[in-house]
Amino acid sequence: MKTYFLHPESIRNLFDNIAPTYDLLNHLLSLGRDFYWRRRAVQELKGLEGRILDMATGTGDVAIEIIRQNDHRRKVFGLDFSEPMIKRAQRKVSKKGLSQTITLSLGDALFLPFRDNTFDASMIAFGLRNIVNKEQALSEMVRVLKKDGKVIVLEFTFPKKGWMRRCYPIYFQRVLPGWEASSPGIEGLRLSPGIGFPFCVCRKL
Repeated sequence: MKTYFLHPESIRNLFDNIAPTYDLLNHLLSLGRDFYWRRRAVQELKGLEGRILDMATGTGDVAIEIIRQNDHRRKVFGLDFSEPMIKRAQRKVSKKGLSQTITLSLGDALFLPFRDNTFDASMIAFGLRNIVNKEQALSEMVRVLKKDGKVIVLEFTFPKKGWMRRCYPIYFQRVLPGWEASSPGIEGLRLSPGIGFPFCVCRKL
């Protein structure tokens, strides 16, 4: 089995390769709970309208959910570094007739191609764990926000007990390449004022 290390190009190659089965893998890993988690995370945008950034948009499920919950006063910009993932997202968006409200493009989470104070909110779902420099990615998400904007991060944490604790290593070692099993998690990540987070709330779903 090929092993990927924590190098951006290797990570991009991984997601290019698994794009056709990415949605299925998410559903399997979460036992179908990813639908609920995604919906709950987007609900954190309640009261926020205007432009919303969906970073690491993948196949576009979060971007579509953002519009589904408020389809009149939002415009979503979905960004991902994997072209096959973006192409799958474009097909989904087009099929649902959302091309006027969801814009998708290739981009680097560490160097967002947007000016400061562009978005009313920025969001990343199931993507931060795949970014080597998490602090820089979060700083970029803050940089492009308007005043009083909100950053939302939806992410898996490693189970500490029970049968899920036993199953996760098997999934990461057998289903996904080994690099992700050794990828540093976000549980210990300090969301400090230096990154741009004067106030942070963590909710377990």
